[in-house]
Amino acid sequence: MVGFASLVWGPASDKYGRKIIYIAASIFFIATSIVCMFAPNIGVLVAFRALQGISVAAFLSVGSGTLADVFPPFLLGTANGLFMIPLLVGPIIGPLLGGGLAQAFGWRSTFICLTVFSGAVILPLLLLKLPETQQFKELQKLKEKNPVLAASLKEAEFIDSNPPVFHPPWVPLRFLLEGAIFPHALVASITFGSMFASLTEFPIALSAAPYSLSVGIIGVCYLPQGVGSFLASPIFGKLSDYAASKNPDEPEARLVYSTLSTLIMMPPALLLYGWALDYKISIAACLIGQFFIGASCASYLPGIFGYLAALKQSAAGAASAAVQTTMFVSAGALIIVSSVVVGAIGMGPFFTILAGLQFIFSLAAFILIMKKKRASEVRQAESPPPKSETA
Repeated sequence: MVGFASLVWGPASDKYGRKIIYIAASIFFIATSIVCMFAPNIGVLVAFRALQGISVAAFLSVGSGTLADVFPPFLLGTANGLFMIPLLVGPIIGPLLGGGLAQAFGWRSTFICLTVFSGAVILPLLLLKLPETQQFKELQKLKEKNPVLAASLKEAEFIDSNPPVFHPPWVPLRFLLEGAIFPHALVASITFGSMFASLTEFPIALSAAPYSLSVGIIGVCYLPQGVGSFLASPIFGKLSDYAASKNPDEPEARLVYSTLSTLIMMPPALLLYGWALDYKISIAACLIGQFFIGASCASYLPGIFGYLAALKQSAAGAASAAVQTTMFVSAGALIIVSSVVVGAIGMGPFFTILAGLQFIFSLAAFILIMKKKRASEVRQAESPPPKSETA
């Protein structure tokens, strides 16, 4: 539901503005959390957890559009590096806090916590402090208040000539068919999906022998992945901007370090994690694998979303939504697949398959990036130098 709902929220924010979508999604999240809190059976709980996914989808796709509104292209990687930290660390903090709450007060306490925090902190901040950032809407407001200042803005003509439109949900999916996006969307999908598959299988393995850990301690075991994500995301966000500054004529160069990182780090991390749990060896090996799984995923996402924002600035929300859809659908599918395949062939073989797919997709994307990067360098070398003013 997170994946498919992104196809509506992202384009809607491009057309109607970012703030109204944030507020609507937050109210819907609070409402569905309250129903989850009082769910009388598992059927109601699962149904409203799915509806929660609709609201959650708004924050990534709309957030990426917001960054494209606010930050210049040369800072989009750094901005996305910081923006991705909550997305990647949230699934780690959730089990840590949720495990403690569930063990102490029961599972309903997790939804009480979510409802109170969203209603008392998040929603007031959105209503009172969050400015609208959608450039077309803000320019129209400025024209009414101060036409002279609006006319003097350097980008006013460009913004006015590109009024936002609402793209139907199937239109963002067309972005995925573009050669400049498709291979990188595949890498994002397998990277994000593999991370979520590891998160799903982790508590199942740790609650069984020989580990036999409690719910609270299992929550603590998620921390290494969160630390890896927290460290890698801002670093590779900056590296994305650095690569873009060195190759201003080739947007895909922004992805060179991110893709190389997933190519080098993710396959070995998945192999270590899967086979450590398969042979039930020291839990330290599993945690090391989780650390690098988190770091690898966090190293890639700032680059891909910074790239999309720079490539499709006037439709940044829709473009981000398209890739976000593939990521979350992949994660949902791999969670279902892992629950079946691990039981049939074991943790080691399953994560070996994921490592192989990760290597193939990342290597193909990296080769494409390097080819375009070299072609851009050749064009620059062959172009005649600009004539001086005196000449």
